[in-house]
Amino acid sequence: KVESVLHYPELAAISGYQGALYILFDIMKDGSLGRLEVLKSSGYKILDDEALRSIRAAAPFQPLPDEWNMKQYSIRAAVLFYLNETYVRLRTC
Repeated sequence: KVESVLHYPELAAISGYQGALYILFDIMKDGSLGRLEVLKSSGYKILDDEALRSIRAAAPFQPLPDEWNMKQYSIRAAVLFYLNETYVRLRTC
């Protein structure tokens, strides 16, 4: 869902900016977005901001199944920006 709204910022592409950043976010029991933070910057604010924007835009997510007995589901993700390509790699915490 996040990748469907993630875009390579035009100004970043024109400027040749690329890199990877690492983020942490929580999906709450009801599917809403909880904590969202950059763990390690790409070195470019425009890329970091786009990654954060895309996660906010993808919310809300599916509610957590009752059988998980969890209040939140924490995800660490690497967001990779390479010229004209973007990827999200997720890992649960």
